[in-house]
Amino acid sequence: MLVPQFRKSHYTLLAVKFGGLSYLLAEFRRRLYRRETFIGLARNLEEPDSEVTCRIPYSLHLASGSDIQEMVDLLQFEGKDSIFDLLQRKWFYDSGFRNCYVARTLEGNQICYVQWTISTQDSNAGSSDFSASFPRLKDHEMQLEHAYTFKAFRGFNLMPAVMNDLFRIAREKGYPRVITYVQAENVASQKGCFKVGFQVFELVHRRKLFLFNRSEIIPLAWPENRNLAPAGPRIIE
Repeated sequence: MLVPQFRKSHYTLLAVKFGGLSYLLAEFRRRLYRRETFIGLARNLEEPDSEVTCRIPYSLHLASGSDIQEMVDLLQFEGKDSIFDLLQRKWFYDSGFRNCYVARTLEGNQICYVQWTISTQDSNAGSSDFSASFPRLKDHEMQLEHAYTFKAFRGFNLMPAVMNDLFRIAREKGYPRVITYVQAENVASQKGCFKVGFQVFELVHRRKLFLFNRSEIIPLAWPENRNLAPAGPRIIE
């Protein structure tokens, strides 16, 4: 119990450091109550990958603790609108999800992109703390989670290029499909996903009121051979 509370205090101090107390108070008020809609997307890995040309040569590797710390250090350059996004990713890594892949530019060795791969083999994936993040994850699926393209490298086709790399990693591990969730208002990420062959299979309406979470899952078009029967809406408390 003490370790998670210590981490939360640490992240709070970082939020104040980079955003100021006014930012922290505004973020706290915003998170007391919020409603969000996520689009569930699935990709059949038996299908060939789409050709994607990334305009930034990069290398890809599993993140180390120093990579994550460097990601946090870049907060001062990313702006206040990215504080929560990057601190959330550090929290995710610190919570035990270590399958984070980091893309670095070949010229200058700068971090340009991060994204996690999640499976049911991750010990935390089935815990109540993370159940809202993985409402449909099955044993035969890998989920792509918490993508972030650093601002200086947006518009260069990094996201679809790295996802193609992660598809190959998923195949090597024996997964026949991957899924991901994108916020409904995040049109840029949706375009990146559609570019590499993702298809919509559900909507997730999520409502949070202080410590209470409620998710409504609505099946939509089902990708071929997903091996899941369509069902009516269901509620996750």
